[in-house]
Amino acid sequence: MAVDAAIPTVVSPGRKAYISRMREHMEAIVREAGTIALKYHGGLTKTDIDFKSEADLVTRADREVEDFIASQLRAAYPWVHFVGEETAAEMDYRSGEAFVLDPIDGTTNYVHGLPYFAISLAYLRDGVPQAAVVYAPALDALYSAESGQGALLNNEPIRASQNDDPGHSLAVTGFVNLRSRVQPDNLAAFGHVAYQVRSVLRLGSAAVDLCYVADGKMDFFWEHGLNVWDVAAGALIVQEAGGVVTGMDGGPDYLSGRCGILAGGPNIHGRAVRLLKEAENA
Repeated sequence: MAVDAAIPTVVSPGRKAYISRMREHMEAIVREAGTIALKYHGGLTKTDIDFKSEADLVTRADREVEDFIASQLRAAYPWVHFVGEETAAEMDYRSGEAFVLDPIDGTTNYVHGLPYFAISLAYLRDGVPQAAVVYAPALDALYSAESGQGALLNNEPIRASQNDDPGHSLAVTGFVNLRSRVQPDNLAAFGHVAYQVRSVLRLGSAAVDLCYVADGKMDFFWEHGLNVWDVAAGALIVQEAGGVVTGMDGGPDYLSGRCGILAGGPNIHGRAVRLLKEAENA
């Protein structure tokens, strides 16, 4: 299964043409990979599902999607490191060029036949996202962005919410598997924020959550304990849609997982930081 997309001439990675052509190629690859994901969606058997831990599932579809995308990227860009959740998670994304992939973000939803899952692919240079694609194939929603060029949903521009009132905000969050007793478990923050906003949802896919912040469906999103492949693509899409992305403490580290992630519209983000700090100090 090959994607018919031109391989760019090797030029300085900082040049806009290089990033633009790469982003277009990433879109084509990820959209094709979506057909693999849909083939198994809601129809997996027990033999197709493994448990990496009490908190993490991995399926036949995760592996096939990652294998396909990795083979396409390595053939087209052999000089770029590949960091994949299932097969190359130990690779360093913080220096040089790197692709970072979550083949199916929202695996529990995927296994149960729910539509809130996505393929999340980002291109980073020296640890900074430069191009991003998030594709939710069951929703036929392809989000993309490149640094300095804005964010798109199915090739149409999107913008983050301009709401500045927490009381009128729709927030979204996520939890680790609570039975695993991993701390922090987000329950205290959830309990505090829920009393301050219109509602808090949990959709089960950080990539989808971030994209819904980017296109204004949600006002802000926060979560502990995520990995770079969960957030790198969605974070750039939020930023290019005019939103703000930080750690939950308001600091710059949102990729390592040490500080969690908080993404929101430009007018609500600072207020969300204060809500989370109130919860921490309660």
